[in-house]
Amino acid sequence: MWKNIQPRLQFKQTNVKQHKAFEEFDEINALIDWDQIIIILNKLLEQKPNRLGAASYAPIMMFKVILLQSWHNLSDVK
Repeated sequence: MWKNIQPRLQFKQTNVKQHKAFEEFDEINALIDWDQIIIILNKLLEQKPNRLGAASYAPIMMFKVILLQSWHNLSDVK
């Protein structure tokens, strides 16, 4: 089962000054139809119940992490 992450106060809604990166994320969200990507990911990654361990993160969130890593040249240190 995927983790059900409830929307909370977003990071950009806290007392942090506005940053250009937040505008970039808003523009990306406006350009990409995430619902279609969720459908594709759910077809590829069939959700299987597993009673062992913690629930996994939703595939769409992990997909977004991979996109950000790729776009900003971020990777794990080897």
